[in-house]
Amino acid sequence: MKIKGRIIRILDSRTVIINLGKNQGITKDSIFSILAEHEEVIDPQTNEVLGKVNVVKSKLKAATVEDKYTIATTSWTRSSAQIQIMKQFFGGLDYESQEIDWGELNVSEDQIQPWKAREELPVNIGDEVEVNVSSEIATHSEVEQEESEVNDEKKKEKS
Repeated sequence: MKIKGRIIRILDSRTVIINLGKNQGITKDSIFSILAEHEEVIDPQTNEVLGKVNVVKSKLKAATVEDKYTIATTSWTRSSAQIQIMKQFFGGLDYESQEIDWGELNVSEDQIQPWKAREELPVNIGDEVEVNVSSEIATHSEVEQEESEVNDEKKKEKS
């Protein structure tokens, strides 16, 4: 189940306080998405609005969880205990990641219309955040997926 809250204080360029806590099901495994306004997807031939895309400014992981608020940060490390639990759940699966790269598409530069970059969208007090919560701790596959998305973003920034 996804719930939404707000950033209520920015402590530094990597750390914020969010108005969701234990009372709302937040745990130290919770990963938040800082949401920007949706961007419309428009058909260039008909100008029809086909839908909206969620734009994520950044992701945060809970560092300290209190009853009514959470201190969250943009930087975290997955513990070896989490990896061991994943091995218990998924047996002998190999957790080495395999990168698949189909290369760049052959497109004209004037056809590229990128989404707003994270750097173009400053994080502000009052920004909406979204997090998955359940009665149990977030599954480790969700944590792994969120970490994979962060690593993908870092790779894009380097290129």
